[in-house]
Amino acid sequence: AGATTFAEIAKKAEEMPGADFVVLRFEGADPNGENRSVEDCVAIAKEVGDAITAPLVIEGCKNVEKDAELFSKVAEALQGKNVLILSAREESAVDINLAKQLNVLIGQLGVDQANVVMNVGSAAAGYGFEYVVSTMDRVKAAALAQGDVQLQMPIMTPVADEAWNVKEAMASEADMP
Repeated sequence: AGATTFAEIAKKAEEMPGADFVVLRFEGADPNGENRSVEDCVAIAKEVGDAITAPLVIEGCKNVEKDAELFSKVAEALQGKNVLILSAREESAVDINLAKQLNVLIGQLGVDQANVVMNVGSAAAGYGFEYVVSTMDRVKAAALAQGDVQLQMPIMTPVADEAWNVKEAMASEADMP
């Protein structure tokens, strides 16, 4: 029996009850980790993109330089497919003004606002989730109550990876009963 392929894993994920999309996170591309090549990641993205019909969300390795190259090449390879690249970003996360500024810049680059999904950041360590939620509330208020079109995009903020890195999730039962 051969090894399970990324395509097979993605197909199983797509078929799970309630699955609306599949996320492919290139953690292995991190230069401080496995440092998997952009070419390998693009091949995996193509394999997964061809195997599923659900929307595909691509997450990088959180290394800005590597992700810039990775996102560009993956977007080119998956052109015409229903793909969300997560995410373009400024230096700081969880800031309504930077989120708006980034949306303006993306629009100036010619990206249709209907094709933009916001990730305001999760900042589990540092600001905390309460701050993230309050930022999302302010984005929603500005978008809907004040009619700010630069903030009227849907929001997708992955928190699972961040949540498992906080001390409460990693502490032993003895240390945090």
